[in-house]
Formats: sequence, C-alpha cells, structure tokens
Amino acid sequence: MSWWERQNSEVDDIAQGYADELIATNDTITTNPKFFSEPCAIYIGNEKVSCLALESVDEAVVLPELMEYWAAKGRLAPEHFRSVDWPIVHQAMKSLKPAEQRFITKHTVGMCGVSKFRKRWGLDSKNRCPLCGLEEDHLHVPRCPSDRAKTQWQLLLQELQECFQSTTAATPIAQFLGALLRTIRTPNNQPQTETPWYRLHGMSSSALTQVCEAQLRLGPQCLLEGLLVHSWADLQQQFYRSRGSRRSGNRWAANLSRQLILIGKGMWKHRNDVFHSDDNIVNQQRATALD
Repeated sequence: MSWWERQNSEVDDIAQGYADELIATNDTITTNPKFFSEPCAIYIGNEKVSCLALESVDEAVVLPELMEYWAAKGRLAPEHFRSVDWPIVHQAMKSLKPAEQRFITKHTVGMCGVSKFRKRWGLDSKNRCPLCGLEEDHLHVPRCPSDRAKTQWQLLLQELQECFQSTTAATPIAQFLGALLRTIRTPNNQPQTETPWYRLHGMSSSALTQVCEAQLRLGPQCLLEGLLVHSWADLQQQFYRSRGSRRSGNRWAANLSRQLILIGKGMWKHRNDVFHSDDNIVNQQRATALD
C-alpha cells in the first residue's frame, strides 16, 4: 500500500472504532454534533439534519400550531389532515400567480378585506356585503344569496365543467366533485338528495366510494380551497390508462386543485368589482339616506 492508502486505512479504522463505541453505549449522537460551520444543530425526529432542508424545518416548526389553528377555526380537523394530497396542493400553489397565492393564503384563514374585517380595521362603520347587505365574512363570499353572485357562480362552474372536458376527466369523478362543490350554495351545505352521490351514476367501485367518502368528510369548503384527498390522481390515472392515454393523473389533479382555487378567486374578484362600483348596495342605501 502507498503512504496515502495507509493513511486512509488508518483513519477508517479510527472512525469505525469510534462508531462501535457509540453503538455499544447506545449513544449514536455525539456530544458535540454541531458542524464547524453551523450556528446551531437541528434535529427532526431525533435525527440530526446534516443538510438544511427549509421545507422540513418549516413543517416541524409551523405545522403543529397551524393544525391547531385550523382545528380551532373549524377548517380542517387533525384527523383529516393526513387525508389531503398535499404534494398535489403544492403543485397547484406553484402554478398560481403571486396575487392568487396571496388570495388563497388569506382566505383560508378568513383574514382578508371582507366587511367583517373592514369594520374591525375601522375602514367601514358596518359589516355588510356589497351585493346583498347581509353580514359578510370570507365564507359568505361564495355563498352570497344575491342574484348577481348566483350568476357569477354559475359562470365559474361552467368553466370548471369545460376544464373537466378538456382534461378528459372520468365522468363519475367530474359528476361527484361538481355535485359536492354545488352544495356550497345549498342550505346548510347539504346535498339535494338522500342518495349518496357516488351511487347515483353507477359508481360501485369500492376504491372510488372510499375516495368520495373521504372528500365528503373534508366538506365543500375545503374542496373550494383546492384540497383534494389522496387517490383522485390515481383513479384518474387508471381512467387514462383504460383509454390508452399517456396523460398524467398527478398533473390532472394539480390542475383541478388550481381551477378550484380560481373559482373562489373569481367570486372574490366579482365581489370586489361590485364593492368599488355604483352597484354597491351599501353605498346605494347610504346615498338614499343622505337624500
């Protein structure tokens, strides 16, 4: 062996001996685990992070409090969190414009420019929807009972159906998700039938039934916010394969999540257009009172 080879072998023996000592004492974490260039050492699940993955650190630090906040606000129960296909939601968020990303971030927590917060911030004297005059929070926007909001909702649902057609979505999937989304504007978010939707169209597959029931547990508001449960992408991929298509189920699901978010954005834009126009019912009533 050359001199370099002997040095390398000697260092390997020393390192292996040290590792054996740690294993024997059940102390595989060294007393000084911080690398010389690190300001601190970070552990996730009792494992030292040797390569700083910001997403993993953010998840470990922020996620517990975020889940607790969502549960307190009734948005997403902890037991339903793992059923969401977060990688698909991540793809959808990356495809959105920055303004659209800010919209969904604000509206999922409800802290946005609706009348509820405009009054709280001292910008308005009353909490009233500009379309119907009722109290307005972020949940009211897609559910506003005014005829103008209803017309806008129908236009956006039509765009969703066109999206289903252009991406060749499986008919049972499109029918179920469309039916669930429409309950946003039905009393108490209840379907207008006693028969489960996934049986209305001959959906007898147990896998499809399980996915539908999981999505039902999340509810229509989560669907409007682009939260799809696991297996929608897999079911659509199976449909593509049965048709001999080389399209991607994951891409289909990410695009669907994006389109659902944009429906909520479309309702918000319509509301804002009315708010800043002469059609604002609150401004009209205020002007009448002044006259």
